[in-house]
Amino acid sequence: MLTLRIDDVYDILVVECEGQLDGGEADSELRNSVISHERVRAVVLDLSSVYAIGDEGLALLAFLQQWASERDIRFTMFNPRVSVRYKLEAASSKSPFEIATLDEVMALTAPPASNIPYFEQAARIN
Repeated sequence: MLTLRIDDVYDILVVECEGQLDGGEADSELRNSVISHERVRAVVLDLSSVYAIGDEGLALLAFLQQWASERDIRFTMFNPRVSVRYKLEAASSKSPFEIATLDEVMALTAPPASNIPYFEQAARIN
């Protein structure tokens, strides 16, 4: 079973996944949730609470990566457990999955500079 929590942060779709990616209805919910957000700049899948991933889950991630690539949307995963990371790395010999660091995710989900008040922008310059 897979549980999802979805947030749209500054045109970045952040999907927190919990459980296992092994096919079935929950994986379909993940696919539909992602492909319904065609106007985002990036999709970040937080896999920190995914404890298992099967072949169907890997196929879904490959599909989502291709879908995002065709739309110039960055597709990245964050913080997979060691066992999940191993499967991702083993499966991505043809088309590697991007696994972002915490700093990369923080930078990606930071507010755009245009949303920062003028005095804060000036302070950053000095």
